[in-house]
Formats: sequence, structure tokens, C-alpha cells
Amino acid sequence: MNNHPPRWDLSPLYKSIDDPQINRDLEAVAARARRFAVRGQGKIAGMAPADFGKMIADYDQLAAKADKIDAFATMVYTADMADERNVAFYEKTSARIGNALEKTDFFESEIAALPDGALNRLMTDKTARKYGFWIEQVRAGKVVSDAGTRARLNENADRTEKALLLYDKTKNEIDFRIDGEKVTSNDLYAMAYSADEAERRKAGAAMNAGYAGKADVFARVVNTVAQNKAFSDRAQGFETPVESRNRSNRIDNGVVDALVSAVDAAAPSVAHRYYALKAKWAGRDKIGYWDRNAPVAGIEPRRYTFDEAKEVVLSAYSSFDAEMGEIARGFFDEKRIDAEPRANKEPGEYAMPVVNGKPYIKMSFGGTTNDVLALAHELGHGIHYELAKKQGALGSQMPVTVEETASIFGEMLAFDALLKREKDPKQRFALLSDKMGRVMLTTFRQISLHHYEESVHNAVREKGEISVPEIGKAWTDAQRKMMGPAVINDERSSSCWADVPHLLKTPFYVYGYAYGECMTSSLYQVYKDGTVKDFPEKYKEMLAKGSTERPDKLLKPFGLDVSKADFWRQGLSMMKGYVDKLERLTPEMAPVRSAVALKRSKSAGR
Repeated sequence: MNNHPPRWDLSPLYKSIDDPQINRDLEAVAARARRFAVRGQGKIAGMAPADFGKMIADYDQLAAKADKIDAFATMVYTADMADERNVAFYEKTSARIGNALEKTDFFESEIAALPDGALNRLMTDKTARKYGFWIEQVRAGKVVSDAGTRARLNENADRTEKALLLYDKTKNEIDFRIDGEKVTSNDLYAMAYSADEAERRKAGAAMNAGYAGKADVFARVVNTVAQNKAFSDRAQGFETPVESRNRSNRIDNGVVDALVSAVDAAAPSVAHRYYALKAKWAGRDKIGYWDRNAPVAGIEPRRYTFDEAKEVVLSAYSSFDAEMGEIARGFFDEKRIDAEPRANKEPGEYAMPVVNGKPYIKMSFGGTTNDVLALAHELGHGIHYELAKKQGALGSQMPVTVEETASIFGEMLAFDALLKREKDPKQRFALLSDKMGRVMLTTFRQISLHHYEESVHNAVREKGEISVPEIGKAWTDAQRKMMGPAVINDERSSSCWADVPHLLKTPFYVYGYAYGECMTSSLYQVYKDGTVKDFPEKYKEMLAKGSTERPDKLLKPFGLDVSKADFWRQGLSMMKGYVDKLERLTPEMAPVRSAVALKRSKSAGR
């Protein structure tokens, strides 16, 4: 049995970056885009309904063909970001795809500008009606009719793309050091979950110092992204920095406000209490920022081989639904998972959808409970993509509010599987703590990041540009508010805003994680309660719809309504229940460390 985490095999897409098929496909995309423009530019309003339906279907197929090339280039790049050939291939490929698809920009603009009567006439075509929800999404955007403004928007998009490439390049070049030895960012992430306090703090200091050393460059990227977004929002009539994201997520502003307010209100009774418990377990009043993911002191963390993790997640999915279990198994059997930790690999995890192919997963597996749950999380995304790809490229471009449902639901299945297998009461206690740690990351931390984003974007709009100290203060203030008084947030972690690429690459994306966690907690409770007949089938039907329905409508078969005031509190109450249980079990399972240990830990924290 080989327990080494696997690398993926991308050859079903292309044999290598030198595969001549890539150039042929890029040329085909460019040619199809040119023909598409000749057929339709300036003609959509007067087009016959059947021709309009054909245009949308062709646009969908063109997007799928381009997405396959882009997915391959992205996976090659993130698998080894230090390989100059990979970087050059990614940049060149992205530019060629962008240049080709620029010729199709007119299509969505003309659809968005159609009078209602003209649209109603075009929608008499059966094929066009199939794309009704996508058309609704397109028309929900704000039309920019001025040619000069559109040109400026394109220029800004190009500047933003270059800034993001600079971000990746700079991040990859950081020389992280611990005791004089070079370490990778993946090493530092793994050490953040170490049972050894000194190791955690060394890792944290190395990470903060690494980002602080390049803070001027990162701040330049932050300002570029925020300035260009501000112009785009003004041009499209969006009043707040988050409104454009809400619109693309097909969520009313009020629903997002209610989610954020509910999480803020729950922070003292959930997040603050959980971190206070972690401090108590460590025998102190406060813990450092780098101790927030530490395992329970005195309980040796359970470690898992990759094969053990595979068995756990496959059994969890198969027990829930046989078809989903088979889809999950395909990722392993067909080598569509890259879980090997290595230098120069992009940190973090993702699942990559491939409409004209099969999805892939990237992560770095280190053997922790968190890694097992991360594997289940990404497999949830992968299953979702596989079920939804029949909707085509346009019907499977899911907002994060929909996308995170399957991944978090998969985590919950895997967590229950781990809990069921574990017989040691102390390990079960540690599992519950680990689960709450993930809840902290997906819910409360993400809303703290959301508040940080709001502070940064509003400040740039007010001042034009903000400094490194101002960015650092916005970061620590947001972290302090959400984590509470038991976690120290100061200059020792104030440069770590540079470590979160989502904040730059997909502004205001992060609240979607909290949306997904709270929503899925409610959905999972419906499953556990058994109140919905044939739940797995209805759940798969929901996933298979991709982005062809509004997020709130997808939940109707389960009796859930995100517009109700108590909906978000329902999901958060489940999290509070976990903390209540940890608090009750603490005297028996995690006794406070001795006075000697307390004295040592306080000295280490100085």
C-alpha cells in the first residue's frame, strides 16, 4: 500500500505544455470568436429567435473550449510556480485566451441592453429559454454604454491582471527562514497546526517577517486592485464595494447584510468563547495569533495516512449516496488529485472544473484531521462540478454561495464518519475541537476578512491610496473584533493580509464561505432530522442544476428560506451547540495545564 500523497495526471487534457494540440485549440478558439463576432455584433436585437438560441449555444461551447485550456494552464502553473516555463506558458496562454474572447464581449453587452419586448420575442426560442437564468444574470449587471469608459475598464482589467501576476511572483520569491533554514509556505501552514508551541510561533514569525519584507510591493497591488474596482463600480452604478459581488452571486444586498450582522452578533457566544476555551486549555488568559489552530494540549493529535483519509471520505460519500461515492472514487482511480506537499506548489486547496473533461483537485496533504476534512471539502466541489457540467459552461459558473454548499456538506459527512469511528473519548473531544477550528475558518474568519476588505476598499475610495501601516491596522482591527479578547492580534501578525489571494483575485468572495457554512449547517440538520423524503436524490438534483436557479430557490425543496430573519441564526446555533459541548467536557477532557506549564507558556509568549 502506497501512502504517499499522489500527484495528478493532466495528460487526459493535454500531454504537456508542449503539446501541439494546445496551439491548435487556441487557434480554434480565436477563429470561432472571430466568426461569432461577424455573425452577431450589432445584430442581436433584430435577430430571429432561432438564430439567437444558436448564438447562445455557440457562445456556451466556445466558453467550454477556452475554459479547458485555461484550466490546464492554471493547474500547471499552481503545481510549480517557480518553473519559469510554467509561468511563461500560463501568462502567454491567458493572454491569448483573453485576446480571443475579447471579440465576444459585445454579446453580453447587447443582451444586457435589450428592451424587454425585444428580449421576450427572442426568448420564444426553446434553446434560448434553456439559458434563461444565465440571461437573467447577464441583465442583472449594469450596462456601460460609453465607449471611452469601456476602453478604460479594459485597460484597468489589464493593469489588475499584471498586478496579480506581480503578487504571485513576489509571493513565490519570499525567502521564509526558520533558524536560518529556508522553509516553504506549505511548511509554515503545516507548522501552524503543530502541537509544539515553539514550532507554531517560529512559523508565525517567519511568515509575518516574510510578508513584511515585501509589504511595499503587496500594498501596491492592493491599491491597484482597489482603485480599479472603484472605477468599475462607479461606471456601473454600484454604490458599495460589495454590491457587484452580491449581484453576481444573485443575492439581495439585504440578505448579505443579514448574514454579516448575524455572524457579528454570534461572535461573542461562539468565536470568542471557543478561543477563550483554547486559552484555558493552554493554561493562560490569552493565546497568540499563531496558537489559534493548535490542537488540544495534552491530547496527541491523531495522524492519518493518505490512504486512510481516502477510505474515510469515500465511505462517507458512499454511505450517503452510492453515485456520489463512485464519482468521488474516480478522482483517486483516474489520478485527478495532486495532494503531494512540495516546494513551489501554490499553498491552499482548490477543485478545478473542466466542462469538456473531468474536474481535478489540488491540495497539500499533511496527515492532520484538517487535511482529511479538506480532502472531503474539495471532493464535494468535484462531485458538484461533475453533476452540474451537463448545464454547460454558462450553466455551471456557480457563485460561491452555491458552490460552497456541496463542499461543506461533504466536510460534515466526513466529520460524522470520523466521529463514528473514533472510540477514544479524548480523541472525540479533539475531533470536535478540530471541527470548530474549521468552522472558525469558514465562518468567523471569513467575515473578519470581509470587514477587512470593506475597510481597505472604502479607505482607497476616500483617500485614493493607503499605506502599509493603514492596511496592517485594518487587518488587525478586523481580526481582533471577530476573535475576541482571548487572541492577541498585534504587529506580530499584522503583515499577513498579504497571504490571502482571494482578497485580491476575487474581491468580496470570502463572505460566500460563511454563507455556505451557515446555509449548509441548516441543510445538514434537515438531512439528520429525516424530515425530507429521498433527501440524497433531492440533494443531487439541486447540485445538478448548477447555476441555473437562484441560490434561494434551490433550497425550497428542503423547506429552507434565506430571506427569513432566523435562517442564519439557525445555522449559527448549531455552531454554538458545539462550543457548549466543548465547554461542558473541558473539565474532564482538557484539564488546565499546571502552574509550571503555565509559567513556561507565558514566558514563551513574550
